[in-house]
Amino acid sequence: MEKKYKRYTETVHAEDERQAEARRIELLHQLNIGEFADPGKVTFGDLLDRWLLESSFRPRTREWVQMVINKHLKPALGSIPLSKLTPLHIQSYFRQAQRKDGREGDLSPSTLHGHFRIIRSALNQAIAWGILAKNPTRGVRPPERKLSGGTVLEPEELVRFLEAMKGYRYEALYLAAICTGMRQGELLGLRWENVNLDSGLIFVREALEKPGRKTSIGEVKTKKSRRYIQMPPQLVEALRNLKARCEEEKAIYGKEYHDHGLVFCTKYGNAIGSADADRRLKSILKKAQLPLIRFHDLRHSHATWLLLNGVDLRTVSEHLGHAQSSTTLQIYAHVLSAMQQKTAKVIEGMLDGEKVKKKGEK
Repeated sequence: MEKKYKRYTETVHAEDERQAEARRIELLHQLNIGEFADPGKVTFGDLLDRWLLESSFRPRTREWVQMVINKHLKPALGSIPLSKLTPLHIQSYFRQAQRKDGREGDLSPSTLHGHFRIIRSALNQAIAWGILAKNPTRGVRPPERKLSGGTVLEPEELVRFLEAMKGYRYEALYLAAICTGMRQGELLGLRWENVNLDSGLIFVREALEKPGRKTSIGEVKTKKSRRYIQMPPQLVEALRNLKARCEEEKAIYGKEYHDHGLVFCTKYGNAIGSADADRRLKSILKKAQLPLIRFHDLRHSHATWLLLNGVDLRTVSEHLGHAQSSTTLQIYAHVLSAMQQKTAKVIEGMLDGEKVKKKGEK
């Protein structure tokens, strides 16, 4: 009995016959090596899985992307054939997307914007692989992403916070966050080789990717993130004490100590997880009877204090490791606006003074 073969046709939008012929040869090659996939049968869920498999994300980013795909995108859009996925499907997703972690409230615009980036990147890859003609996200309005810093500790609150954290194991970690404005991952991945206590300098080169016994540390993501930060004397002293304690613990625990060269670590030398750092921060805040702010709010408070004390925007942007000054401007626009109003009041007072002076001269 003669074997029947399924016919596959594809319309190629090419500028000339050579491009069309190249696509035909590519499809034949995929068929011969067993990698041909009929676009009509590929679902959006299939694409997401393959895209994630082929992507080179850092461990923490990969975990987050995997969570978004499994908990949000695949349940809502995964069964739709890729060839039939429309802008309306994607737009409807953003209108109906809900939390999947049991917490109250809706997904934030910033979170949904992250979902949009995943969808768009996966579909762009589908185009590059030749299984999709155009990207449906072109007709989608993603949720408006509003950059904001967060909560700022007032001077009186800072005093209470510093007093309450005394004696906590991660006391130096929170002091470093307040004094340097470094990102949490940058602090948790900081190694002694990048700290010069004599000159009081921290060289930001790496960030934590995966905590625990199998600690993974990688380079910071952008060139702007590579920077040095001058420490105040209080932080230098705290780190000297911390280093001495780390040496003591290394001697006490011997073979049980896993030396990764980390500045901030557990008593066994392992990297501190972000969840652990956040949990202990909440304990300190409760003790100080302060609002439960995020770890990131320590960085935000630091930046706000710099701006309010006259440090220029460009310097603050470089200090924070922002890729562009426009990012800093967007996040701290409200602070700069308040500063502008204060400046206007100063000018107004000067002009009023001149009016009084001229009136007195008459």
